[in-house]
Parts: sequence; structure tokens; C-alpha cells
Amino acid sequence: MTRRPDLGPQPAGPDDALSPDVPNSIAPHRAAAVPESRRPPRPDWTAGPQRLLVLGSAFDNAPVGMAVLTPAGVVALANQALGVLLNRSPTTLVGTTLFGLTHPDDRPAARHALELLHAGATRVARHECRFQRSDGTTVWVCITSPRCPAPRDVQPI
Repeated sequence: MTRRPDLGPQPAGPDDALSPDVPNSIAPHRAAAVPESRRPPRPDWTAGPQRLLVLGSAFDNAPVGMAVLTPAGVVALANQALGVLLNRSPTTLVGTTLFGLTHPDDRPAARHALELLHAGATRVARHECRFQRSDGTTVWVCITSPRCPAPRDVQPI
């Protein structure tokens, strides 16, 4: 047995050295694979109600402001972080338009970004603009809008 200060006693063998220039004392630790039969069961978060719960929790607890918009740019769902950013309740944001939140001087650029997204010219639209808060102040935001086509069996909102 050789003694490695960082790993404790390890069996010596011809493959212990990384290369002739690297001493054995810094060879990587070799972890044994845990057999599948001994691993704890993993929940299937990819289907059914569990997926909706996980996605909903990720949306609700995200540290960044997020909203789900209709193709017309109307807020269908907003998270708490967006409400805090805009000094509004997330429920009061539902039904407002993206352009209603955007500073009037920044609306043409926001419309252009949305048009590019709808036209399929880009898969993700990014632009910076000012949003108006409930107290009349503005806050600069960076908008990232992915194109999310609805599943075949779901009608758009």
C-alpha cells in the first residue's frame, strides 16, 4: 500500500501514475460505480403531474422575473420575482400586455423583437428596455423570449 496524503492508503499498481511527470501523490481518486440495484429509486419528473409540479415550483421560486405571454404579448402568468421587480402583485400583471409594461420610448424595439420571434427569424429574442413600475419609476430589464410553440393538442391562450 502507498500512502497518499490527500486520499489515505491506496493500493499500488502500474496505473497509479497519470504520466511519468506526475507523481502518484496527485493521482485522481478512483470511485467505484454503485450498482443500479443499490441506488435509491429516482422519481420520474419527466411525465404526468410530477412534471407540472416541478415546472410550476421552478417558475414560482425562480430568482428572476418570469412571465408566460400569449402570442399577442398578454401576460398569462407571472411569478413573484417579476411582481417584486415591478412593485406589483403577480396576479395584477395577468391580463396586461408586454407593451403596457414597457416604457413608451422602448416600445418600438420591443415590438420589433416580438415580430422577429413570430416570423421565425430567431428562436430566441433578446432586447433591453425599461419597464414601468407601479410607483412610476422605471427599471432596466433584459428580456429573453424563447419561441415556445404550443403542443398540437393545446389551443393557444
